[in-house]
Amino acid sequence: MNTNQTSKHHVKKVIVTMAALLILLQQPAWAADSKVASITTQATLEESESSGEDLKVTSNDIPKGASISSEQAWQKLISAFPMLSDATVSSAEYGKTNSYPPDYTQVWTFNISYSFGNSSFGFSATIDAVSGEALSVHLPSNILERLSTAKDKIVTDKEAEVIAKQWLSKNLKNADYAGLHDHSEIYMNSETPSLFAPTSYNYYYTIWVNGLPSDVESINISVSRSGDVVSYNRHKTTAAYPSATPTLSQSAMDTKYRDSFDVELAYIPESIYSNSIQKQKYFLGYKPLDSHVYSFDAHTGKPLDSLNGNIEQLGLLDKKIDLPQSGDPFVSSSKSISADDAAALLATKIGVPQEYILENKQAQSKWDDPSTKTWNLHWRSANDSMNSDISAEVNVKTGQVYSYNSFISYSSQGEITYPTQGPALTDTQLQQKAIKLVTNLVPNASNEYKLAYISTPKAKAKQPTYNYHFQRYFNGIPVSNNQVQLALSADGTVQSFYLGGNVDLTKLPQNSKTSVSKEEARNVYLSKLNLQLKYGNYGGMWSGSVESPAITKLVYAPQWSESTSGTVWLDAQSGKWRNTYYGAVSTTSVEAKDIKDHPSEKSLLEIIKHGILIPDEQGNVHPDATLKAGDWLNMSARALYPTIDSMNRGGTETLYGGITSESPYYNSLQSFIELGWLNYNVNTVLNLDKVLTRDELAVSLVSMLQYEKLSHFYNENSDVAGISDASSIPHKGAVGITMKLGLLPALDGKFLPDRAVTRAEASEVLLRLADLIGKTDRFMSENYRY
Repeated sequence: MNTNQTSKHHVKKVIVTMAALLILLQQPAWAADSKVASITTQATLEESESSGEDLKVTSNDIPKGASISSEQAWQKLISAFPMLSDATVSSAEYGKTNSYPPDYTQVWTFNISYSFGNSSFGFSATIDAVSGEALSVHLPSNILERLSTAKDKIVTDKEAEVIAKQWLSKNLKNADYAGLHDHSEIYMNSETPSLFAPTSYNYYYTIWVNGLPSDVESINISVSRSGDVVSYNRHKTTAAYPSATPTLSQSAMDTKYRDSFDVELAYIPESIYSNSIQKQKYFLGYKPLDSHVYSFDAHTGKPLDSLNGNIEQLGLLDKKIDLPQSGDPFVSSSKSISADDAAALLATKIGVPQEYILENKQAQSKWDDPSTKTWNLHWRSANDSMNSDISAEVNVKTGQVYSYNSFISYSSQGEITYPTQGPALTDTQLQQKAIKLVTNLVPNASNEYKLAYISTPKAKAKQPTYNYHFQRYFNGIPVSNNQVQLALSADGTVQSFYLGGNVDLTKLPQNSKTSVSKEEARNVYLSKLNLQLKYGNYGGMWSGSVESPAITKLVYAPQWSESTSGTVWLDAQSGKWRNTYYGAVSTTSVEAKDIKDHPSEKSLLEIIKHGILIPDEQGNVHPDATLKAGDWLNMSARALYPTIDSMNRGGTETLYGGITSESPYYNSLQSFIELGWLNYNVNTVLNLDKVLTRDELAVSLVSMLQYEKLSHFYNENSDVAGISDASSIPHKGAVGITMKLGLLPALDGKFLPDRAVTRAEASEVLLRLADLIGKTDRFMSENYRY
């Protein structure tokens, strides 16, 4: 190995199980970022005490496979990002040393730091070691605030776009720049932007190859308000591109796709990013059959496995297999179990190898259901040559197994020591064992689950793995994201088990009557979908059986005929499209109708864009409705966290002031406490259903600004000079500060402290508050630095 390569021995290798596989398989080909094989790294921010040393870590040595040295690569980065000229390189590594297993792709990774006084701030950047092209750079905001030479300059979106394109023309190869296609509008609309996040202009481009789009060739670039390029990510593949000429013509493939296309009725989650089983809501909708969401080989017309691009590995069953009513069904424990009981249960039901020693046991709340307590167990192999481990999660009350995963270690060269296996079972025997295991481990499995997917290993697999996917059903209708994934070795040893979803079926829509027929749904989908000839990128990862090389194929991929972001399904009862990618905060589904010609229309549109106010099904946001105190918490929290409503922020215990997790204000209240936006007093009893007054809004604002103590020094009428009703203001200091900052202006010479705040007024205030970010000492200072 070249001396410039960083060697890390005996690092852990995680087997990619069916949990990861099915996430990829269930993602439609038209979904945003459905398949991106990136060789970039995400920059991180660290703060540490400076040692005062200035050691040069770059050199002129060129490692095997590279075309430039670390010193040359560093100079190219400085050329692209002049701000880096004052930075210090703390390390320069060749290869993707943060990948598992280590991948010595021709990439230079730099750990970079800036020193300010006794403190230093660090981040990372990568550059192609062959072409010298920057791959990933992200300059943290706190560094930019110190280094930018144009802090007071504010560029428009159009000006920033020109800056981005000028930068790209200078730093991209001519062929890549010529192949740029702008998708910024779709990219920007694919997620709800945070109002309180650092302001920058973000652009997204794809690079076409041989006149065709490619899954993996893309660029994200960000320009700050002061006109600096502050973030850049270049996604690319090292795989060779095949000819752009397909065997099957577009018309022939279109006919084949339309003739075979079909849909199915399913219970679909409103948000695929919700991390709360308790709060997740479902609707009844139509979705294409799994076999129609994949890309199709442009030469054979067959669907391709979205993980490795294999036709024979697809594994979908035309007819789902029912589980037998007989056998050994799951029986819940009659009492809470200990960690040792859980370990013994797993040894009996799954068969933890005898050479593994229980090393750690910890009681925790389940990640997606904090009211459920689980045992998290960890075993380490006693065999030094294996250096492998096993983890599992088991319900404390019932003994139900939620997950079981084995991990295999490997050396820095990717050399793996596999566990010894027993005699191989036949495919039939393995399937029978899989069904028996699921029946025994999952409550009511025989009535709720069917075997829907079987993936067999490649012939070359050093450790053959058989993957089984069991789909959950309710009233004969599949429940999306509710499945069991099981991976077995050829001898029947359990490699992994995962129970996903596990939603309470009583919370699903009980009325399964539809207003849209299956044939109508099929035709609606076909009217919106077409096949696009493009390049698909596959492989380049470890599947547990064999490491498949990265490969690029010519494919026909389903695409929406119009610009659509996220994952969109047809509601079977309303007949409307439902965007589930970003959940209830999506602003693409319902347009606000009752704000037209409103005095605050412009502000309300901006607030809706950021997901702070959400139009109801009739398209109304009720701008003149009075605001409850809890509504203000929700609006403010969404200004920072647009998806907060779908987050799982705690259990069933009372959080503060009598507010429990059942409250619609629970998540927002927790955020206010964490951010220090609320005067925390354990004896406080909160009435968040009370209508919010202007005086109370002023008090909340000074708490958010961290000026609460300061406000107590200003409690005289003179502190709100020029206000005719100053004597009636209970909190003159808070009102005076918010008025001086322009957050709550007077109305015809009066403050009107007891007047109720409307949704429109709160929207105006939040936009003014967002404009103060970076202009005050404390508000959003920690969040703004990243």
